Amino acid sequence: TAPGHVAQQFQRASAHGEKSSGPGIGDRLMRRVAEVWIRPKWTACVHALFGQEGGFDAVLMLNVPLNHLTGLATEVRARYHVPVWYYDGDLPSSLPEFGGLASSFRFYEGADLSEYDGFFSNSHGSVARLRELGAKQVEVVHWGADPDVYRPVVRAQDLDTFFHGYGEAYRVEALDAMIYEPARRVTDRRFALGGAGFDHAPREVEQLGDVAFAHYGQVCARAKINLIVTRSTHADMEGTSSARPFELGALGVAAVSNPWKGIERWFEPGREIQIVRDTAEALAVYRALWAHERLRKEVGAAMRARVLAEHTYAHRAR
Repeated sequence: TAPGHVAQQFQRASAHGEKSSGPGIGDRLMRRVAEVWIRPKWTACVHALFGQEGGFDAVLMLNVPLNHLTGLATEVRARYHVPVWYYDGDLPSSLPEFGGLASSFRFYEGADLSEYDGFFSNSHGSVARLRELGAKQVEVVHWGADPDVYRPVVRAQDLDTFFHGYGEAYRVEALDAMIYEPARRVTDRRFALGGAGFDHAPREVEQLGDVAFAHYGQVCARAKINLIVTRSTHADMEGTSSARPFELGALGVAAVSNPWKGIERWFEPGREIQIVRDTAEALAVYRALWAHERLRKEVGAAMRARVLAEHTYAHRAR
């Protein structure tokens, strides 16, 4: 991805109050705490595991803050002679130019990517940037779904649309086009949100709050239409996956998404997943799906068949 594209993303985010400023006092304090307390505890834990268990072929770090553990990968490789890989499933939102994760840490600042043998990425478009930051090798492994966890559930469909997520950052325009404005215009339908951080949602939108993982599939089953409102950091970066479309597909529900570069890598738009660009398109698709239960079932079944054929975690592992 060209650096200019990243700059455009940053400028667009700033226009919506999504800041990507440098590390503040809190960030520097956290890194100091990590240096003197967190990293030594992790290091001792890893050494204990190698001593107690032994026989490891590799070490894989899953989304732990990189700059909290600087030097650990080098030490593990030198002492135990095994490769150390890192998995970042939040790319490109976790990159420094996007301010890191608003709900987490700026974990690339001060990190040494070259100490890892390689990186696993959920984003084709982020591969070049990881290499710029020092990654020796990058392999793309997309999100998927476990069909033993995400199964179709039969529930009375008392919600007309449902979206679950956290925060409006990088998706204010999409939320307005797909949920907020449709709810204002069609007041006899139930538009529901799960999660938190939807500060601009109008009163016509029902906010259900946090949905427990154990109940997620049941709430999705209550909705005639499940929405995928992808952040622009993901949607505009070619071939960047998130878990939501695969999970909804495994659940066999009718799903509608905002435009997403590379979505055709995983699902066929118009048959397995519906794509809408603005409020007019959203309402047209919603009304068609609301009016025809059979159509909703066909779309959901097609999406689930695609997940079972290509997008389970068994497929990803192979």
